[in-house]
Amino acid sequence: MLNRRNFTGAALSLPWMSAVFAQQGFPDRPIRLVVPYGPGTATDNFSRLLAAVAQKTLGQSIVIDNRPGGGAMTGTDIVARAPADGYTLVMGTSQTHAISPVLFAKPPYDPIRDFTPIAGLAGVPHVLAVGAQLPAKTIAELVALGKSQTDKLTFASTGNGSPAHLAGEIFKREGGFQMTHVPYPGGAQALTDVMTGTVSMIFYPYAPLKGLVESGKMRVLATANPTRPPWLPNVPTMPELGFPKSTMTATFGVYGPANMSADRVAKLSDAFRQALANPELMATFSATGTEIQAQTAAELKAFTLTEFERYKALVAVSGAKID
Repeated sequence: MLNRRNFTGAALSLPWMSAVFAQQGFPDRPIRLVVPYGPGTATDNFSRLLAAVAQKTLGQSIVIDNRPGGGAMTGTDIVARAPADGYTLVMGTSQTHAISPVLFAKPPYDPIRDFTPIAGLAGVPHVLAVGAQLPAKTIAELVALGKSQTDKLTFASTGNGSPAHLAGEIFKREGGFQMTHVPYPGGAQALTDVMTGTVSMIFYPYAPLKGLVESGKMRVLATANPTRPPWLPNVPTMPELGFPKSTMTATFGVYGPANMSADRVAKLSDAFRQALANPELMATFSATGTEIQAQTAAELKAFTLTEFERYKALVAVSGAKID
């Protein structure tokens, strides 16, 4: 006769029973979600809102760990080197898994090989905004101004290798004019300097600009999205205006270290996808200009590879490179 201990051991020796027990036991402690950006950034805010809902499904808290720096690669690399047990994840973005690994000469990780895609989450389209004092009121006028004042136009970004940096580099090449890049450690000072005219323009998500635009301190000349978002239906897109490569949508997705088990990926993926369906969370994201783009692990894997290849081509067009 089998006693309880022997029965459990025998059951766990069966592959399908092992998977069941692993699924039931995970997670049995808090999960660490590394956010490779500083507190208060758009990615940080998004991560905290999502984690607060997803942890209810998982039955364990999701602890946010902000690790900014290195073109968002510092925190991302921590997860690439972590145990593949599902307890250390990263809030990946288009910057961490497509732009920085291409833009930097020696990235510390491979965005495809070193990670397990878990769930695609959302996208935040950028807009091209200028200060109200800039004479250009359209993209055509901005390009004309750039061609006539070859040493005066500047564009802000939230750092070397950021989406705003790459978008600006591509735009000036598509437009055939010169513009100087001015990197900032964060968005607040960058927006202030665009508003006051210290810097000419910026590619940035619309939500942080909304108050400045509505008060007349800044103008949005175009959306850097393939289609017009519902919150700016009357603003033309960059492709509509003849700049098909000057698009920028920051995407969010959760990744774990390479070689995670399929059952843990499935459980985590399901929790994040359920969170995205939460009505209150959906309303909050919509109000901040965030478009929910729920993807399975397999869909995120394919999307990541496509985006990586797309940005390789865009970086080649932009001529941008960081040592």
